Amino acid sequence: AIVITTYALNRLRPRVLVVRDPDGKPCRQHVVDLRRRDEYRPGMPYQISRELPLGSHGIDLRVFTEEGLEHT
Repeated sequence: AIVITTYALNRLRPRVLVVRDPDGKPCRQHVVDLRRRDEYRPGMPYQISRELPLGSHGIDLRVFTEEGLEHT
């Protein structure tokens, strides 16, 4: 996913644009607000675990910034 909005009080739970499925394949783009997601296990909220290097999983950020983000 691509981070599109961060929140000062909780930077690890931003709004993201999901562009890959769990297997790393392109998927229908959609926005997920991690602040509003339920926990995936008790006491373990969905949140950013690490930053990936540019180009990871074949995602070219220039494509999204030049063409504009498509989020439905």
